[in-house]
Amino acid sequence: MAKKKRKVNHDIKNNFEHYSSLVSDRKTTKSGNFYLEVKKSNVDWKYADTNTIHKTLSDTISFYVESKINNNQDFKFGLMSKNLTEQPFFRFDSDGAAHHNRDEDLALEMVLTPHFQKYSKNGISIAYQTEQLKSETTCKTLKEDINLCMAHFCHESNTRYLDDDFPQVDISYDKLNLIFPDEEDPLKGLFTKNE
Repeated sequence: MAKKKRKVNHDIKNNFEHYSSLVSDRKTTKSGNFYLEVKKSNVDWKYADTNTIHKTLSDTISFYVESKINNNQDFKFGLMSKNLTEQPFFRFDSDGAAHHNRDEDLALEMVLTPHFQKYSKNGISIAYQTEQLKSETTCKTLKEDINLCMAHFCHESNTRYLDDDFPQVDISYDKLNLIFPDEEDPLKGLFTKNE
């Protein structure tokens, strides 16, 4: 079987110092809450994003969150800077297919989800797991609570809201979960006429 060709992101490879600063330096979100709404491009997913400010760079950074509607343990976080490249420059996938690292500098070729993805100095997308993701118990806890995982992502990407807070994700803010029979008025008896 032929080895799959590596896809090189030349924008990142040619500007690797800038890219490294984007990933490692402090970033601050403009909003502390992500209110997920159904994606216009894919109704199976909910999505929200917020602008994010880099400590020293003037890049326009977008921090996004996606969550599968019928599986709250399938979610993604990502950081994008269209000033640098069209693809997310740093991301996290909680579920999905394993990532095959194809950079010749890496010994480990396949990384299961959940995992982070960033770029190597060669402009190759690589996946890795933190010690927390390698721990079965901690990993299970992170996958079951999107906000704990959000804190883990923000810690790994050096992103905060305000001084040292982590943004929060609200998956179901648009649902009140109120069920009324079709024939009954939910306001019936609430108001009375003044005599």
